[in-house]
Amino acid sequence: MNDIYQFLHFGYTFDYQNLDFPWDFDIEKEITHSPDYSNYSYKKLTEEGVEIMRKIFHDLSDKNKEIQIIPLSGGLDSRAILGGVLDNFSKEKIQTVSYGIPGALDFEIPKKIVKKFDVGHCAIDLLPKNFEWEEKELVFFAKKMDNGIPVFDSYINHLIFSSPKDKYVYWSGFLGGELMGAHFLYYKNDDWKTAVDSFIEKSKHSE
Repeated sequence: MNDIYQFLHFGYTFDYQNLDFPWDFDIEKEITHSPDYSNYSYKKLTEEGVEIMRKIFHDLSDKNKEIQIIPLSGGLDSRAILGGVLDNFSKEKIQTVSYGIPGALDFEIPKKIVKKFDVGHCAIDLLPKNFEWEEKELVFFAKKMDNGIPVFDSYINHLIFSSPKDKYVYWSGFLGGELMGAHFLYYKNDDWKTAVDSFIEKSKHSE
């Protein structure tokens, strides 16, 4: 019963064994070898950041792949990725996708973006009358997961990313906010209990 309560609140349970970060990334090393930007003006920092981003997109762009698939949300990360990909590929090679329910920002904003830039778009409407959740598929997918992440969102992303990898490239800004510190709370926790309570409240997946 405890697992059910955990799942309903967080979208996942706490019985996962693999808690290791999945990438080999030494943040201390990266910071140590980064240039000193402390004396840069806001304008100079912005220009430097733009050039770094452009180089990254150029270096990662595989011209041999037929279609570039970009999941779009209402946030800035996916929009930045779309801009970087547009710098390196024609519109005909770009396909965007979004999901949600009509009226939600993550569903409505992408439609405005793709209209402005005239790129292909597929919107997955999750209203019950338009989308059927396959219970067996959900359970099978959840059993394969080895980290605690919300099952329903992850399942939709799994469907998006299930096309053949030899023809498509997937661009995702899923961790953009977290890498920039979006997961840090803006208020101080003075003790462990307060920190735990804050985490529980912030991580609420359903009402």
